[in-house]
Amino acid sequence: MNKVKTAQFIGKAIRIVNKKAYYDFLLNIFSTPPKSKTVPPAFNVAFDATSVKLEGYAKETSFTMYKKLASRSVIIFAHGWGGSIQNYKYFFQHAVDRNISIIGYDAPAHGASAGRRTHILEFIDTIKYCLNEVKHYEQITVVGHSLGAAAATLAIMESPDIKIANLFALAAPSDLRKIFDDYITLMNVSTKDALKIHTYVKQKIQLDFDKDNWRKKSIPDHLANITLIHGKDDDIIKTDAILSLAKEWRLDLDKDVRLLDEVGHYNILKSPAAIEEVFSRI
Repeated sequence: MNKVKTAQFIGKAIRIVNKKAYYDFLLNIFSTPPKSKTVPPAFNVAFDATSVKLEGYAKETSFTMYKKLASRSVIIFAHGWGGSIQNYKYFFQHAVDRNISIIGYDAPAHGASAGRRTHILEFIDTIKYCLNEVKHYEQITVVGHSLGAAAATLAIMESPDIKIANLFALAAPSDLRKIFDDYITLMNVSTKDALKIHTYVKQKIQLDFDKDNWRKKSIPDHLANITLIHGKDDDIIKTDAILSLAKEWRLDLDKDVRLLDEVGHYNILKSPAAIEEVFSRI
């Protein structure tokens, strides 16, 4: 029996006994990222690393911030679900060669950071903290991958006093609600329970799949440029989905969307074409 089938079986057994426990079980799985054995980040670039506590959470929540400051131009690198700052190791030397400062992080429950569970709101608060650290810099660029791109978009939208020169969204998801709905489908949850789980998640962690959906928000004026970079071979988030998002945001499909040949969801992070798209526009 594979892991999904096992989780479905356990979930159904829990539901017979206690529906609330069943909802907790589903939320806990959804909030638990895959986390590999923690090892020190291996870079050719030396970073200053510090642990930062996020305020406003019932449980202690922290992330690991990495800095290499060189100038008043900075790039914030936002990794995706199950990722870490190491995902961007192919980008760093390009920034150093251009004398651009670097800010990165391991989100809560990711990489070297403590914890077992997290969610997109903690990702957003992590990025907002990083943005606030460099809010007086002359040029701020944000590069986000997958869920990190979505969280970066929302963090920027929620930081109206910080001017952002560029946001590069690599392999970005197109819809927050679809992420959870796909998970609910995977777990073979009934339609009746699915509706109740949406409400339960909103009450439990204050995550509203409609209100917090980046797709339904407008690109803010304090964000000068946004570029969606997507691989045509991405088998997790299809090209049609990102084109639909671009149209929703009224982006210029020729200027603001770059579709790369022979690039998938994860190897976009080491794609020379993707890296060139980022640094040629800064």
